[in-house]
Amino acid sequence: MAKRRAMGSNVLDAVAGLEDKAPAPVAAPAGAVPGSAEKPKSAPATVRQSYHMDAGNVEKIRAVAWWDRITVSDVVNEAVRQYVERMEKKQGGPYKPVAEVRRGRPIR
Repeated sequence: MAKRRAMGSNVLDAVAGLEDKAPAPVAAPAGAVPGSAEKPKSAPATVRQSYHMDAGNVEKIRAVAWWDRITVSDVVNEAVRQYVERMEKKQGGPYKPVAEVRRGRPIR
């Protein structure tokens, strides 16, 4: 008598309950145009930057992120957004884009 394999050829199929099951076809919504799948919305583009900050401010930002259960990036993005809005209102309009910003220590 042949020995029966309990889980088949792929252990993960048995764990996920996929043994001997073919995937069911997915019906397109009524009125959908073939080949025009709706793309999922993506998050806004982000850029990695490094800045020197006062240690006290870093600790305050981390505390806000912890207690509000959000990321440090979200705290910083919101703070910068509010600051820029306030400065643009004070200036009377948006800032003009800058081609290049001087890096490093300011020259005195």
